[in-house]
Formats: sequence, C-alpha cells, structure tokens
Amino acid sequence: VDTQKREAEKKTLEQQRLAADAQKKADQLKKEQEAKRKADADKKAADEKQRQLDAEKKASEAKRKAEAEKKAQEDKKRKEDDAKKEDAKKKAEAEKARELLEHGDKNWMVQVALAANQANADAVVSKLRAKGYKVTTSPTSKGIRIMVGPSKDRDAADAARKKIVTDQSLNMKSAWVIDWVPLDQR
Repeated sequence: VDTQKREAEKKTLEQQRLAADAQKKADQLKKEQEAKRKADADKKAADEKQRQLDAEKKASEAKRKAEAEKKAQEDKKRKEDDAKKEDAKKKAEAEKARELLEHGDKNWMVQVALAANQANADAVVSKLRAKGYKVTTSPTSKGIRIMVGPSKDRDAADAARKKIVTDQSLNMKSAWVIDWVPLDQR
C-alpha cells in the first residue's frame, strides 16, 4: 500500500511538475507573443512616423520648390520690366538726339533793330517790354542788337516777327528771324 501511495504521490508530483512546466512554457510563449506584438507595434509606429517625416519632407521640398519658382518668375518679370524701362529710356534718348539733329538746339530770335547807342536801345526795349515782349540786347561792332525771343522753333519766331511788324504803335518797319546762339554757348 505504501508503494502504491508513493507511486500515486510520485505520479501526482510528476503531473504537477509537468503542469508547472506546461504553465511555464505557456507563460513563456505568452511573453514571447506579447514581446513580438509590442515589437510589431513599435515597428509599425516607427514606420508610420517615418512615413509622416517623409511626407513632411516632401511637402517642405514642394513648398521650397514652389517658392523658388515664384521667385524665379518674379525675377524674370522684374528683369523684363527693367529691360522695357531701359528700352523706353533708350528710345526717348534716341528721339531727343534725332530732334537735336533735325532741329538742333537752336533759339530763334526776332531782330527788330540795331541801335547806334545805349539810349536809343533803351527806348526801343522799353516800348517792346510795355507790349509784353521778352527783349534781349546784344552788343555788336556796329551797335546794339535788339531782339525778341527766344523761340524754340522758327514758325513761332516768324509769327512774333509778323505781329511786331504789323503793330503800328511799335513803329517797327522791319524785323527778321535769326538763328541765335548766345555768346556763352558758342
């Protein structure tokens, strides 16, 4: 009976040990599965974070590229505008040069008299100024030249000449248009 009891106890102990081993193996398997699940979750989170960083990097790169393109377009437009302004400036300068070549930098004056002395010149000058004319005098070897003007074009000077000659109160018998350059500009 003792043997049977010992055998039964032995079997029970063996079963308990096997059950404990099975429990340990189950716990170990559970731990391994939990660790694997956690590692998978961590890997998935890291992958997601990496995807997010990649997306942010792409978005940042796209934004930088768009800004660079916008700046390039603005620079191109500014250069085109500068070129247009430069062309307009050159055209204006060319037009001014052409005008100077065609018409020169001439002042047209109407010579109304040549006075023998300063007193005679002053009398004529005061009559003309009283009528509103801009009068200039210039000494010459033959006397004092009395001129009205200047005008930038010959037609305006000729119109002033006709007005002076036809004005009876001025009593100017003759007047003529001259191309006049002041001494300081000769």
